[in-house]
Amino acid sequence: MGRFKVSPRETAAIHLCLSSKICRRLFKTLYKEKRMNITALTRRVGCTNRRGVKYLRILAGIGIVEEEITAGLHRFKLKSGELTDLVKETIEVLEEMEDG
Repeated sequence: MGRFKVSPRETAAIHLCLSSKICRRLFKTLYKEKRMNITALTRRVGCTNRRGVKYLRILAGIGIVEEEITAGLHRFKLKSGELTDLVKETIEVLEEMEDG
């Protein structure tokens, strides 16, 4: 079991994400795809662009996601790092607890 250095702000953002099924789905989809256009991402997850952007910007604020706006495309990219690993591992634990 690893140890992570997490600030109170990062903890709050992660809590917000983990408490939302939509945010967890957004994260898992980005984890699998690495980078996606916001429209394709929210369609796959089943939420509005507005709601998806809200959660993705929260994650971007703590460095888990990178927002890219180029040539009329609005994309989000999952960044690798300690916080990304923490969220991924926590989602896996939550899913195991829900199943078991």
